[in-house]
Amino acid sequence: MATRTGRLLDKTFTSFTEASGRLEDTIGWIVKAKELAHDFEPGCAAEVTLHLLEEVLEKAGKELDKASAELAIDVFGP
Repeated sequence: MATRTGRLLDKTFTSFTEASGRLEDTIGWIVKAKELAHDFEPGCAAEVTLHLLEEVLEKAGKELDKASAELAIDVFGP
């Protein structure tokens, strides 16, 4: 049973890591698109929408980091 638990924990931490990496990549693309929208037409609706999306994704990243840290504390202790 310890092996299954270990594999599950490994997969869980791997999933957190992959999700975090993908989220960072997505935020990078959003920033580039926002910059392009600004160059095309400063203050346009697309730029504003992308800015808001960037904020939401950054908040999601913080929540993901928090959940990952809490899981690590639950599993390994403080």
